[in-house]
Amino acid sequence: MSNIQSKLLVALTVVTACFAWTTQAAAQDSNLIRRGISYTQTGGPLFEALGNNYAAAIQGIGSSYADQVRVAYGNGNQATVDALVGEFQINAAAMTRQGLLEGMDNISEMTDKMDALIAAASSEDTVVQLTLYRGILISAHDNARLQIRAAFNAARNSVANAANGN
Repeated sequence: MSNIQSKLLVALTVVTACFAWTTQAAAQDSNLIRRGISYTQTGGPLFEALGNNYAAAIQGIGSSYADQVRVAYGNGNQATVDALVGEFQINAAAMTRQGLLEGMDNISEMTDKMDALIAAASSEDTVVQLTLYRGILISAHDNARLQIRAAFNAARNSVANAANGN
């Protein structure tokens, strides 16, 4: 084999290796994007359900206590009103805290998974796309968190209004 043929063979081997690496990296990035989409499609509805379920439970607690407080207020029993308001605060705060903690556990796990995908990406375009999906998950979590807090505030206001005779 001549010197030129040897150099040509080395160059061809290098080009083939680079092409194989690029093809493999593109396939890996495609798989990472598919996994990111899957996490987003799972996480979005999970956070929506979490927000809806805890908000409904908190509103149910508020409605129940508001009804009991109205009756106690109507009967002029201030001690019972005060006791019911205290019970409401404990129970509604516990349910709110439980929902917020569950959301924090889920978003922590999901963002860790997304961060691992982002770290494994080989192209800037893949990093940007995965970062977008990570942001969508965080936004869905934020919406659930706000929904839970809004339900607590509405329930608290309902019970406070009942305690004031409204």
